[in-house]
Amino acid sequence: IKKGLDDVVAGKTTPWKPMVKMQHMFEKKYSYELYTKGKLQYGRYTAHCFLYNPKTNKYLFYLRDNIHRIPQRNTWSFFGGVIENETPHEALCRELKEEINIKVHKITPLCIKGIKTGQTLFLFTGYIYDDIKDIKITEGRKVKYFTLNEITKDHNNVAYFIKDVVRHFIKINAV
Repeated sequence: IKKGLDDVVAGKTTPWKPMVKMQHMFEKKYSYELYTKGKLQYGRYTAHCFLYNPKTNKYLFYLRDNIHRIPQRNTWSFFGGVIENETPHEALCRELKEEINIKVHKITPLCIKGIKTGQTLFLFTGYIYDDIKDIKITEGRKVKYFTLNEITKDHNNVAYFIKDVVRHFIKINAV
């Protein structure tokens, strides 16, 4: 396998890159890079996490704000955000602290995915044990626990790339 982000081609949906073959990419620092597509700004490199609660046997998602400048506004998504001159793990920890400020256990790299907006997603898994009433978010409208099958149902308003990511996550049975 070629090393580096050449394997995750910006601007195209790319094959999944399993973490075991791309460990070096999770350990590298990435610069803070924004680009505009249409009227929206995107971060070139982002880090996100499947937050699993074994007490509920569900995953925590949040409903994104309904603000015109936010990509995928008013849709369910997982927590995370733009990498800002840090490693994907550092970015994820910072974003989780900023967005929900709860303890996340066993944060583990999962895979890397290029999506059609030109972004490269660094995906992780993590465990949480908090009740929904104890979670206070600083971004988004609300939080909710879903099973993976529930989040992929068509009636749920889900960010477009989430269904693809979740279906792959189910396929590889990463939990």
